[in-house]
Amino acid sequence: MAIEYSITKLAEKVRNLKPLMNSEAATKSIFISTFISDIRDPREVTPDFPIALGEKADFAIRSGDDLRVLINCMKINDSLLPEKAQELMHLMQKGNADYGILSNGEHFE
Repeated sequence: MAIEYSITKLAEKVRNLKPLMNSEAATKSIFISTFISDIRDPREVTPDFPIALGEKADFAIRSGDDLRVLINCMKINDSLLPEKAQELMHLMQKGNADYGILSNGEHFE
């Protein structure tokens, strides 16, 4: 399944699950399990993916050796802080990822 399609489907599912995502831990659990269900090979998902010394993404989705998606989780109802978006963009650039997703629904290419 194309990653773009999976991201769109995920956004729809997450909207319905928002009431259950009242902590960062719950968000990580619900968000990634929802996303994994749309990925053809869950072994491509790596939690706590190291980017550089002391830097990591909450999850990475790979396709072979290519880093396709980085995911950072935050409480779903927290408003997007510029620092969170900048952190994800920084990790995307360092890891050469195609997409970045914040669990509050923001995503970047």
